[in-house]
Amino acid sequence: MNPGGVRIGTPAITTRGMNEKDMDFVAQYLTRVSEICIESQIKGGKNLKQFLQVVENDPNVAKLAKEVQEFSTQFYIPGVEEMFFDKEYKIDKKI
Repeated sequence: MNPGGVRIGTPAITTRGMNEKDMDFVAQYLTRVSEICIESQIKGGKNLKQFLQVVENDPNVAKLAKEVQEFSTQFYIPGVEEMFFDKEYKIDKKI
């Protein structure tokens, strides 16, 4: 299965307090994720295990994850306690 697109729900984004300008950042992040995945597929092949090995060792993934975390924590998430944002976020490499 090779998915061909991503659907983003604007109600979820606006509920968090994001606006059109913020959506530009979200679109840029999605574009960068796609570029990283395409490059990883070229390096590791279409086999999921090989692909994950390449992705897990790509410094661009950690860099992008940090940027997304810094961007997204600016916005409130309905139903999530405020204290969540005071904890250090750890990326779980298991998929």
